Amino acid sequence: FHADSVESLVKRLTKPPIDIPLMLLDSIDIVALVRMVKVGDIRSRRCTNVIEVTGIDFDNETLKTNEVFRSTAGNFQFSGESKVFLEAMEKLNMSEEDLSAEFARRLRIMNLLRESKVNDFYTLSRLLFDYSIRPDEVEKRLLQGEIR
Repeated sequence: FHADSVESLVKRLTKPPIDIPLMLLDSIDIVALVRMVKVGDIRSRRCTNVIEVTGIDFDNETLKTNEVFRSTAGNFQFSGESKVFLEAMEKLNMSEEDLSAEFARRLRIMNLLRESKVNDFYTLSRLLFDYSIRPDEVEKRLLQGEIR
């Protein structure tokens, strides 16, 4: 859905014609806000914020949120706090250091995919599946330029 804020998203989803009950929005974990921004001389849609949904504020008919990432001049800044990260650490039995290292690795992989101009669904799906089984191998292939 197109929305420039969490509040706008809630209004679009809970009002006609969609009309989803507010209570069901509690199943949303993450919201990525996308805005039109100028990149060089071209206007383009870019993700500007990544926000976790932490609950529902029934009194104000909106979501309780935690901003996890904010884009500043094209670079994402981590807020330092993430409910999803804490849940992942518990579920995967990982330390904060190990989870941070894995997150940094996945960020490197995403940047390598962009630099390698991987932009078709099938190649990306195959690489993500391969990464889930053999992450070292996928990273090595990307670093060596074997994937295009």
